[in-house]
Amino acid sequence: MGFCSTGDAVAVAEATVTVQRDWGDRSNRKHARLKYTIEDRGLDAFRTEVEHRAGVKLQPAKPFSFTSTGDRYGWTENDKGARTSRCSSRMAACAISRAVRNWLTGLCRIAEIHSGDFRSPQTRT
Repeated sequence: MGFCSTGDAVAVAEATVTVQRDWGDRSNRKHARLKYTIEDRGLDAFRTEVEHRAGVKLQPAKPFSFTSTGDRYGWTENDKGARTSRCSSRMAACAISRAVRNWLTGLCRIAEIHSGDFRSPQTRT
């Protein structure tokens, strides 16, 4: 659809969601996806409405490629050149059990000596 700067990404994402909310076919669940809204209205009309709502003029789309799929677990370096790293691990969503209490106890112990923070996939900071 187009390219926007990092600073405009939230506004463009919000505008995209609200255009889909307002223009999407809510009467037919099988036809309610964004791809059908764009097919019905046209990409140019959709882009124009997103730009209007976001207050951002999108640049032409830039080429991109996916270099990996899935989540990256384990230690990874900060991609901004800072001297920081992060460690990601998967914790299954399940009922509170002895195993979960052990995980939480372990995380509490790590938090006592670690100066960083813990984030879940839903965390926005």
